[in-house]
Amino acid sequence: MAQMYTVPYAAGQRLGFTCDMADNNTVEIVKIEPDGRFAACGVPMGTILAVQGQPIANSAALMDIVHGWLASAPKTEQSLQLTVVPMAADRKAFITKQESSRDSSAVLHRVRHVPGQRLGFTCDMINGEVVIVNIEPDGQFAATGVPMGVISAAQGQVITDTEQLMALVQEWMSTAAQTQRLFEVSVTAMSSERKAQIMQQEATRPALPVLPTAVPATIVPGGLPGVAGAHTYTVQCDPNRRMGFDVEKEGDKVRICVCHPGCLFAEAGVQPGFLLSMDGQPVRELHDIRNLISDVLNSGQPSFSVVVAPAPPKSQPRPLGAQEYFVEVKPGRAYGFEANCTMGGVQLEKIRADGLFSEAGVPRGILTEVDGVPVTSIDHVEHCLLSAQQSGQKKFVSIKVIADPTRNVEFRARAVPPTDWVEFVKYWEAEAERKLTAL
Repeated sequence: MAQMYTVPYAAGQRLGFTCDMADNNTVEIVKIEPDGRFAACGVPMGTILAVQGQPIANSAALMDIVHGWLASAPKTEQSLQLTVVPMAADRKAFITKQESSRDSSAVLHRVRHVPGQRLGFTCDMINGEVVIVNIEPDGQFAATGVPMGVISAAQGQVITDTEQLMALVQEWMSTAAQTQRLFEVSVTAMSSERKAQIMQQEATRPALPVLPTAVPATIVPGGLPGVAGAHTYTVQCDPNRRMGFDVEKEGDKVRICVCHPGCLFAEAGVQPGFLLSMDGQPVRELHDIRNLISDVLNSGQPSFSVVVAPAPPKSQPRPLGAQEYFVEVKPGRAYGFEANCTMGGVQLEKIRADGLFSEAGVPRGILTEVDGVPVTSIDHVEHCLLSAQQSGQKKFVSIKVIADPTRNVEFRARAVPPTDWVEFVKYWEAEAERKLTAL
């Protein structure tokens, strides 16, 4: 039976509780700290129905109300009122045992879902443990204060490998926008010496060559900075046809490497070169392209502008010839692949024999497009594939893969890959075993 509890404000004393989303999508108090205000006021472990008279649907809503109360309570002296259904004895014993078994050195971090923003971390298997080896400064992990270190648990599950962690992240990202559930991860921060060693290893990875920038400046339509010789093309909007172009990042620029015949970019006469802007908006990163194309297609406008500047030839031209594969959509079946994000696309490191990719004959290589849309991150690939399964209308999803791995312009690896083909295959096999996954 639900009961109401009143918690008066006490300066300098924490509320002292931990909450979690239960399997039935309710918010549970799973831990009460003995020296906190909840313990002093007799608040039990259990399901929170309401706080300050407002129904609680998820952890984020609860924390918003609590933070608002903590900010105003010193002036208003208002108490915090909670409606809680006490937890059954067997459930309480199970939760208490689960909480006590957690690594005491691990810290639980709760990460909010922000539309359009990545979690921003890279993990690797080191000595049998899943270790965060890099935190991107503009990601949600950095904003939440998640440190580099060993991941012991995520979403209440003990983490044993990167594949399991990636599956939990993908599941959370597919539902977080609707449920507002937080991503919970327990991390044991690494020592400063170990952190410095890992950061040094990350810094020694091969970087992309930066092209000379001593090019006469000019102004392209829209008032955007460009380079001499930039040309404006008008591309038609047709959601039923492919844009049909391959891109990659070079230094601080985005290069169009090829425009495929019969597709919208080729029909508009777009030539390879540095992509400066689309629909009057600057293009600086690969993800800008995806967002801008999505915006123009959703706007219903008949066409959009593309500004491309001449680019010097590459010293080692990237091999072209992406092969198209049609993967059958079977709800409940896994696509069956392990991938790693590169600057030129998504590197398919392993194709599992029991997956849909294997049935379609998809080889290992660089995944460049899903249903005609250029993909540059594992998150985007998974979103496209998951959407195809959930739609219930598509029988096949089209993907494009370049089987020749020499197309890759940057490897998430520990050493520069060899150029000899036989040695390269051996190298790639060894790296695949490391299960290095960028999320």
